[in-house]
Amino acid sequence: MSDLHSTYPLPELLARWARGDLTVEQLAGQLLQYVISHDQRLDQLEKMHGRGQGGSPSSGDARPV
Repeated sequence: MSDLHSTYPLPELLARWARGDLTVEQLAGQLLQYVISHDQRLDQLEKMHGRGQGGSPSSGDARPV
């Protein structure tokens, strides 16, 4: 994740948004970075458990929606 800018912790991000310290574009950028980070982490976990992207989970091991 070295190619991404740093993000505020979510509670601070929400507080800054509530105070009006962030523009819509800044908030969207911060949230997009969180989504990308979580997607990468999920992909790593799935690879560790023998599932690639789009791979079907073994029975009884389904991820909740």
